[in-house]
Amino acid sequence: MSVNCRRGTSPASSTGSRRSRSRRSCASRKGWTYCRWICSRSRRTTSAVASPTSSAPRSERKSCPSSGGSSRRAARARPEAAPGGGAAPFSSTLLAPALRANVLRMQDALDALTDDVRSTHPEQILIVTGAGVSHASGIPTFRGNDPDAIWKRDVTELGTRAFFSENPAGSWQWYLSRFDKVSGAKPNPGHHAIAALERFQTERGGDFLLVTQNVDTLHEQAGSKRMVKVHGTSDRYRCSRSGCELGALEGSIAASEVDLTAFRANPVEANVPRCPSCGAFLRMHVLWFDEVYAGHDDYQWSRVLDAAKVQARLVIFAGTSFSVGVTELVTQSARARRVPVFNIDPTPRISKPGIMPIAASAEVALVEVCKRLGVAEGAAWA
Repeated sequence: MSVNCRRGTSPASSTGSRRSRSRRSCASRKGWTYCRWICSRSRRTTSAVASPTSSAPRSERKSCPSSGGSSRRAARARPEAAPGGGAAPFSSTLLAPALRANVLRMQDALDALTDDVRSTHPEQILIVTGAGVSHASGIPTFRGNDPDAIWKRDVTELGTRAFFSENPAGSWQWYLSRFDKVSGAKPNPGHHAIAALERFQTERGGDFLLVTQNVDTLHEQAGSKRMVKVHGTSDRYRCSRSGCELGALEGSIAASEVDLTAFRANPVEANVPRCPSCGAFLRMHVLWFDEVYAGHDDYQWSRVLDAAKVQARLVIFAGTSFSVGVTELVTQSARARRVPVFNIDPTPRISKPGIMPIAASAEVALVEVCKRLGVAEGAAWA
């Protein structure tokens, strides 16, 4: 199978395709099992907002989640309270046994994630986001279960260079209908939490990189700085002719500089916006499904490769379906290097050894991590 198109699956390719754990992981701790890894955490299982500096009595410490020990049973029986006497946000005391077990497992995973974020310093924390992160901002996902998921339409035909070549006006119409939904959206707490984690990491001298598959501008609006938009961006266009100063590999033009009045009034090929430099059709500044990651410098594919294969010491996926080449690259590279990997998604779509699922949305799980790290105090989004 070709590794040069977005539908390829080889993550090792220098060009990469779109479609296609480090020292603190279980495996790197001389083969520790997940059970021993979780049991090494010292904070209480039942307090989702425990202070990082608090010390619980030995009777309240977690026992092995698979042992059914008395400390676990005692923890489940105790009422839960947050510091200051308030109810903990993930209270499990009154839940049905099966649901309570799921909540406790999620708390274990949040404990592990918080500890790994805190201890990954000065090494790189790599966060990879997908459409699920922006869903709470009103933007439809690609492959989610929500009724408006874009993937339910034939995006792999419409989002291609082939379709643009055949029907440039149709391509522009389809993308504008999507981008109109993006333009008025505002960042949700998940976006703000990711920006807060970046500040937490960089202010203590650590490395951080956000790789987003989303073309919206919500991460930027939330304050993210160290970021790669590996699938392009909705606020810029570019010339469809390679070699033009406004085309690949380096050029683009701000969407605000392009007059769409005529096309919106009458969306026919004669009104498709033209490049102000060479006169060729303008196109969206996004990675199409039949294109390569290395097709434009703005996708920063070499930076993604370096993060995945060398720099990252902790990987966090949030809101992604693991259906494109960049997620395959990061997943395989992290597992090969034994880097801890967490997958934050309400309905995790991947189950592989070495990837810890957190069955919650980013605006819940990442905000909780920020609270535990003490970087969400006073924030309107927390």
